[in-house]
Amino acid sequence: MIQQTEENVLVPYLMSKTLGVSPLLIFICMLLASSLMGIFGIVFAVPLEIIIATVFSFQKPVKNLKKKKSLKEKIQEKFQS
Repeated sequence: MIQQTEENVLVPYLMSKTLGVSPLLIFICMLLASSLMGIFGIVFAVPLEIIIATVFSFQKPVKNLKKKKSLKEKIQEKFQS
């Protein structure tokens, strides 16, 4: 019982503090990976989750690709007219 508590509560909590990811997300990821791939899934679940989270954190939104004009450019346009 103590080992189950450690694996299901303490390990996700400590990993979340170390890696900056939600403990619930770590727990769900470990649960899914263990059901799909067994012990190897548990070993590779958190590193894969961190890699995926890092890749998605560097993605830029598609909506904001248009460059906004700076204040200097706006002033120059006003005085050029």
